[in-house]
Amino acid sequence: MFEAFAPTNWEKWPTHQFTETIGPKAWKSIYLTPVAEGPFLWEESDMADAGGLLEARDLKEMPVQGKGIKKKWIKGSDNMGWGMRNRLSRLIGKDGHCQFLPIDHGYFQGPTRCLERPEDTVRDLLPYADGLFVTRGVLRASMDPDMRTPVILRVSGATSVVGKDLANEVITTSIQDMLRLNVAAVGISVFVGSEYEKETLQNLALLVDQCEEYGIPVMAVTAVGKELEKRTSRYLALSCRIAAELGAKIVKTYYCAEGFEKVTVGCPVPVVIAGGPRCETELEVFQFVYDGMKKGAIGVNLGRNVWQNPHPVATMRALNAVVHDGASPEQAMELFRSLKSDQD
Repeated sequence: MFEAFAPTNWEKWPTHQFTETIGPKAWKSIYLTPVAEGPFLWEESDMADAGGLLEARDLKEMPVQGKGIKKKWIKGSDNMGWGMRNRLSRLIGKDGHCQFLPIDHGYFQGPTRCLERPEDTVRDLLPYADGLFVTRGVLRASMDPDMRTPVILRVSGATSVVGKDLANEVITTSIQDMLRLNVAAVGISVFVGSEYEKETLQNLALLVDQCEEYGIPVMAVTAVGKELEKRTSRYLALSCRIAAELGAKIVKTYYCAEGFEKVTVGCPVPVVIAGGPRCETELEVFQFVYDGMKKGAIGVNLGRNVWQNPHPVATMRALNAVVHDGASPEQAMELFRSLKSDQD
């Protein structure tokens, strides 16, 4: 017992801490708990985890703040909240580049060739993907919840290749479901210049409003439907800039051979390259990815040119070399041939 005064309502009082100096920069902590009203009725309590606490260091004892720390640069992220930046950073490598793997094609194409069983398609590819672009249905039905690859959730749709107009999309997923699925980002298509331009841009704006509240980045997909001739730098630059102006944190768009740097320079957020129809040769894929990266894209979002290739893993790894290691198309082709021969 310790000589002290225990107040009325003593049973509601918490344990009190007293300290005894045991060294120049250390104390012994004594914890007293009142046991009854009146004097001499406090007893010492044992709290071993708080004993012998060391005093905080002086400034001169500490290393220079931030020394050796190099923050990853992500275009347009300087004023992001912590959660938004953290989610986006999960999708983008330490080098500021990314390779996304899209398997969302079934939302308007149905059972796409080589994507009939999505779990089989991605099994050997996920280790090389920085993000998986997928619908909630396939995510729940086919993807292992223990996978480490961050998810970009496709949240627009409700049209098909046999319908009147692919552009007439709506938002298909609630913000609650996005949170339940622990996604790193969400993706939505916009169709600039189409009959449904206003509706799809409004979808994007509404989605950004919902996602900003919870720190979820929105990836805008500048879709062109069946009108592939629209893929000019002027059109793509227009679409990307509008998407960014409405709040998209990253934009997926098509590559164009002429003027692609105008697309990336004119967009205040990161641009990733979409694959589009399958190319005739692997070298053609490596060439447009290499050129697009040199002209300002931070990465790629290639599906059919990867998993419809007879050697998808070799293709994925060769693309990784271009995206993350700066390999030339010729070096990527050499790596592809080497990996392909190992698999044969």
